[in-house]
Amino acid sequence: MKIELNLVRPVGRLERSASIWAPALIIASLALLVRLLWSAWGGFVEFRKVHRSVLTYQAEIADVQRKEVHASQTLHQTRTLTLYRQINFLNALIERKQLSLSDLALRVIKLLPTQTRLQSLALAETDKTPIVQFSVEGEQDGVYAFLGNLEQSPDFEAPAKVSEAIEQEGSNKGMVLLTCTARYVGTGPALDEGKLR
Repeated sequence: MKIELNLVRPVGRLERSASIWAPALIIASLALLVRLLWSAWGGFVEFRKVHRSVLTYQAEIADVQRKEVHASQTLHQTRTLTLYRQINFLNALIERKQLSLSDLALRVIKLLPTQTRLQSLALAETDKTPIVQFSVEGEQDGVYAFLGNLEQSPDFEAPAKVSEAIEQEGSNKGMVLLTCTARYVGTGPALDEGKLR
């Protein structure tokens, strides 16, 4: 007599459905894992780009700072400071040559004593300093007081008497008409190309 034993457990519905869905779940998990790995790789690549950009930016900042230090050292060198002083000196000379006729007239009028008056004022521009010619009329003491004021004025240099005449007739009889010149060295408002207004 032959006896056969079946030791296999009967498969239940749950196990049967698990065996059917297990491969699908494994494939979905693998796909999700691949996607996560791909996303992580993309993030890593992006991080490397940003990191390289930050390093480049820091290198540029360091380079600019080095250039700034070099420029600052150059600006504070004796040769550069001397050049700046020369430029400022030339600019001051240029400004001194630029003046307005009204400003010049005001400076001259301040030198006039009360008993004298300005008859004429002319300016001739030269390569160095402008030459001003005055004609002043008044009593002899006042005219010579003006000449003294002109000599002491810091705005004018080397005053020279050109002519002197005494009125012989009319209401101005006895009045002195003095014509003189001086170099103008004062400063005045800037004008276009140093021309008079």
